Amino acid sequence: MHPQNAIGRFGDILFWYFRIHRNMKLSFLLIGLLFIWLAGCRPEATVDELYASLKPGQARVRIQLDGADFYPAESQFSGQVDVYDTFMRLNLFDQFESNIIVAFSGSDWYKDKPIKRQVFLDNQVAGSVMIGRLIDKANRRGEGYLMTDGTITVETLTDDKLVMRLTGKAGKYEFQRVPTKWITVQGLIVIRNPSLRLQHVTRKDVFF
Repeated sequence: MHPQNAIGRFGDILFWYFRIHRNMKLSFLLIGLLFIWLAGCRPEATVDELYASLKPGQARVRIQLDGADFYPAESQFSGQVDVYDTFMRLNLFDQFESNIIVAFSGSDWYKDKPIKRQVFLDNQVAGSVMIGRLIDKANRRGEGYLMTDGTITVETLTDDKLVMRLTGKAGKYEFQRVPTKWITVQGLIVIRNPSLRLQHVTRKDVFF
C-alpha cells in the first residue's frame, strides 16, 4: 500500500475510533442521567406505607420547603397530642432533636370533618405551624420556619391513627414579616397510636 494511502487509512480508523468512543461515553453519561432522573421520580410513600412502617407511638413527618425535604428520611418522631374543647396541639421531636409544633384553636374546631383550619401570620392563635431542626449540635444552633399562610387539614383522628397535612407558605423566623422571602411548604404527618390527652371532649366528639 502506498505510504500516503496508509496514512489516510490510519487517519480514518482514528476518526471512527474516537467518534465511537465519544458516543459510548455520551451514551454512558445519558444512561447515568436517566437513572438519576428515575431515582428522583420515585413516588412519595403513601399514608398506608408510612403507617405500616411505624411502631405504636411513632410518627413520620414529611416536610418539603420549596420541594426540598426538610427532615431526613430516617427521622423518627414521637410526642404528645393535646385535644381539648377549645384547641388541638401536636408537639413532636425526632432523634436528631428536630421539632414540629402544630396548633389551632376555636370553640367548634372539631365540628366539621375533615378538620380544616386556616393559618394567618397575624393570628397565630387561630392556627400555627412551627418547623425546626438542629443544624449545629456542638454550638446548639438551629434552623426554624413559621407557617405564614396556608391550611392545616386533619384527615384522620382515632386512637389508632392521626393523619395531618399542611400546605401553604412559610418563612424563617427572622423573615416572617418579609413576604418576598416566603417559600412553599407541603407537609404530611402520620402517627400510629398517637399519645392523646383529651380534656372536656369525648372521643365521639373528635374522632373520625
